[in-house]
Parts: sequence; C-alpha cells; structure tokens
Amino acid sequence: MFRNPILTSYRTALSNEGAFRSIKSTSFSLGYTISDFYNTFYFNTLFRYSCRNRNYFYNFTVTPTVIYDSQLLLSFGDEQFEYNITTHKFIPFLKLNARFFGSASRTNSFNFISLGNLRSVTIDNYSGDLNLSTARSQGVNVQNSIQMSLSRFSAQGLTNELVQFRNETTITYKWKEKLQVQTKLLTILPDTNVDIAYNFLRFEVFYKPEKTECEFTLTGQNLLNHKSFIEYRISDFTISSSSQNMQERMILLGLRFKLI
Repeated sequence: MFRNPILTSYRTALSNEGAFRSIKSTSFSLGYTISDFYNTFYFNTLFRYSCRNRNYFYNFTVTPTVIYDSQLLLSFGDEQFEYNITTHKFIPFLKLNARFFGSASRTNSFNFISLGNLRSVTIDNYSGDLNLSTARSQGVNVQNSIQMSLSRFSAQGLTNELVQFRNETTITYKWKEKLQVQTKLLTILPDTNVDIAYNFLRFEVFYKPEKTECEFTLTGQNLLNHKSFIEYRISDFTISSSSQNMQERMILLGLRFKLI
C-alpha cells in the first residue's frame, strides 16, 4: 500500500515480511558545563556514542531515469560518534557578545547498490556557527552570524564532499519608539567548489509619528534581484542539485491607521 500523496514521483511502500525481531539501542554520553554567576561566560561540551545490535539498511536500485530504495533488516547494526561544543562570552571593553556552537559526528553504516555486495559507508559531518552582536550604542546594534558546514561520504575508496558557507549581517537603528531601520545582507555559498555565490539584501523602515494613530512601513526584498537559487546535495554515490525560482526585487509601502 502507499502512504501519503504521491508528489513529484515520490512514493513510499510498506511491506512487513517474516518474523519481527527487536532492535537494541545502546547510548553513552559524557558532558561538562561551566558558567559564571552573571552569565557573562558559558561553556558546555558533550560527547555521545550510540550503536544498535541490528538495524535496517538501504538497498538502492539505480536506473538511468530513477533511483528507488528498500530496506533490509540485517543481523548487525551501525554506530555513531558525536561531539558538540557551545560557548558564550561577553567581552566588556568591546561591548560584544560572542556565541559559538560547533558539532562533529561520524556514522559508520552500510548499504547495498542494486543488491550488490554490502558496502561500508562512513558519513562525517562538521559544522560551526559563530554569532557576534554589539550592545546598542547611539541607537545602533550590529549582529553577524557565520555558519560553515562540511559533509563527507566515503565508501569503497570513493569520497563525496560538500562544503557550504553562510554569512548574515544585520544592522538595526532605533530612535525612541518612532523610527526603526533595519538592513540585512545574507551571503550564501551553496558549494565552495562551484563559482556560485548569492547576496540577498533587504531592508525595513518603520515610522510612527507622534500624536497620530498612523504607522508607516517601507520594505525591500531581494534588492540585488537574484532570479533563481541553486541547492546542492550529496550522498555516498550521488551528487545532485535543484533550482528554485525567486521572488524578484520588491519594494512595498505600507500604512496602518485606526479610525476610532
């Protein structure tokens, strides 16, 4: 039988055969946390290991036009190692908040390609996220977020790797409760090995005159007018991309008021 609507030629078939056997999962974790009384410094680190005594593994059937998969229950399982680190520090003389989150994981798994020989697959994922924000000074606040990730699939001596980068800068100016101006610049590199980069620029202005019941807004999006956006994905045996159309450059003026 099929579960869920069939969308873009994607479908799921459920078929239970043979005797059901339980899958035992084992997990160990070790963590450490330290912070000061005023919460100007925080540090947390965590290591986790998990494994299963048996598990379902994918069998990918590959044809020139379609790839479909099924799952087979084997008498052995997979294992995963994971390490996370989170830290936050307020730097007084710079009036700067710095936050960092990093993670690294490795999964040792297995699969089949068209019911061929059992393949050992190693999946490595690394990511880092650094956030910097300044205390509001003269009504101005600046925030910046940098994210970077690396995914690597290794099987039978072959490796697929994808490195992605993202940077977002936000500048906000606020004057009392009357005026607020915010500008955002988002830079995305969907694959650092491909000469493609996107810069998305937007702004928003909010103004409320004194002694009135009116509010004015001015919003601009995609000011650099990108027409499409490409995303990349990888696995141990595929490299794929997809493209989506973008809303073209748009500037809107809004007015909100109360009659009574």
